[in-house]
Amino acid sequence: MFLAKAVAAALGTLDAMYTHENFAADVARNFGFLETEYGMRREPPNVAGVGSWVVYANALMKVVVEHEVGGYCGVSVVNLRHVKHDPMERSEFDLEEIIAVGGPRQTRRQDPRSMSEAVQKSAETLRTVGASVLKGDFEALHARQRRNVEAARRNNPLSSN
Repeated sequence: MFLAKAVAAALGTLDAMYTHENFAADVARNFGFLETEYGMRREPPNVAGVGSWVVYANALMKVVVEHEVGGYCGVSVVNLRHVKHDPMERSEFDLEEIIAVGGPRQTRRQDPRSMSEAVQKSAETLRTVGASVLKGDFEALHARQRRNVEAARRNNPLSSN
């Protein structure tokens, strides 16, 4: 998420006039593949203060694309069928986590020049690197998370109480 916020800081001055409506239109244009290829439905855009988000959902998962004015574009995928075996487990994974388990190391992506481009690049990345997750395969993400939880417990014995 650090990278996303650093890019957001750089974009802040470029996108001073980027509105919630611009964001909703960019999301509809770039993430439409979730509807056509994965049978998701797009919910109406939500706005709260300086933030807005659009949710796509089906019976297996939901994808949340969020934006903060002067901020960043974030994408997360929630496994709606996951049953927690540990209170530290999460069912939500951000795009950076999906990229981390998505296969060979990705070449450094160029920083987007605008928020519209950031939305487009996020959609392209999710579509290519996250294809298995979008088909419902969360195993690699959950396995990575279990390893992180186990490591946290080993390094902090108080967390197991």
